[in-house]
Amino acid sequence: MKEPYKPSITGWKVTLSAFLPLLPELFEKMKFVLLSRFNLDALEDYFSGVRRKGGSNDHPTPAYFLQRTRMLLAEGMFVMCVNANCEPNEFLNSPKSSLKQMKFA
Repeated sequence: MKEPYKPSITGWKVTLSAFLPLLPELFEKMKFVLLSRFNLDALEDYFSGVRRKGGSNDHPTPAYFLQRTRMLLAEGMFVMCVNANCEPNEFLNSPKSSLKQMKFA
């Protein structure tokens, strides 16, 4: 009988199976790829900021989510909490660069 994989190993398998097909396309235009840039820390920081801004409403509508995002960008609220579990993200600390990248209508 086969022993089931641990969740972390299964996660790695899913990640690699999704990422490996992208490599040929990435290497067509680039000489090297910084794999450390492919992580979820920035996304987790972003959603954490949106949740903090929302108070008790943890299931916002799409319109309310966009409103919270705009508020965070306008107020420069993309800063790390003292008790955060990850390192600061330079991209999120710059509202100007965030607006350029997100291209909100």
